Amino acid sequence: INEIDVFREILKTNPEMFTFFTNSFLIEISKETMNLPYKYISFNNLRKAKYRLITKIGEDIVEKQVVTGEAREHLEHMGENINLLKENAIKSLDEMKENHLISKYVDQKYLLNEVLTQELEKGNQKTFDYIIEKYKDILLKNSFKIESYEDTIFKQYNIPVKDENLIKDMNFLENGLWDMTFKNCFYIENEFYFFDQEWRAKHIPVEFILYRSIIYTISLRRYINIEDLMEKYHLKKYREIFDELDSKLQKEIRDDKIWKFYSQNKYFDI
Repeated sequence: INEIDVFREILKTNPEMFTFFTNSFLIEISKETMNLPYKYISFNNLRKAKYRLITKIGEDIVEKQVVTGEAREHLEHMGENINLLKENAIKSLDEMKENHLISKYVDQKYLLNEVLTQELEKGNQKTFDYIIEKYKDILLKNSFKIESYEDTIFKQYNIPVKDENLIKDMNFLENGLWDMTFKNCFYIENEFYFFDQEWRAKHIPVEFILYRSIIYTISLRRYINIEDLMEKYHLKKYREIFDELDSKLQKEIRDDKIWKFYSQNKYFDI
């Protein structure tokens, strides 16, 4: 719901109602004891029920819990992803504890997407390049080459790849955490700390993860041409198949009925 539009309508009806609505608040009721005062709570309701989680941010901790029992398997899946990171000597802020995923709260200014944007804003192109090269090195850990289209994620999702040389150029991961993007990583004292790794796919390209990092970090576009970045990291040639793969992965996660309703009714006339 667009809160600004709603408040405009409220003020048209009765200006005094502004005070009433701005003093409204959310009460959370739980069957379990809640020991932490939360500053922020969010629900990812656009997803299918089996992927829906609640994110709760407290003073110094972040929790993820399931909305219903249907999503328990997904949370366990996240626990497996945390172990995968550790097995590959990649730092993570997350840990599983009593059917909850717990993370240490870190200030948003340390988010990798924020750090990279700040470096560009300051004109530190060399530092920007250095950080991305370090990030790429982490993604490339344990990567390997695949010769045949049949063995790739593109075959799994029926995405045609007309030029098989594209497959041969890519670096693949056996268990690719495809959301290891800039926005799901903190950069603290020259070290990367990943968090919120929900998704994993077999034989996914490292280049796809880097591609998603760039296209979803909108703030970079204020200081650098995205096309130039794509060219620099040799990603342009993959654009068509990566866009299709990203679309199919997202479609697999979201609830189509809710997504259709949301996309058709972004604004409500009250």
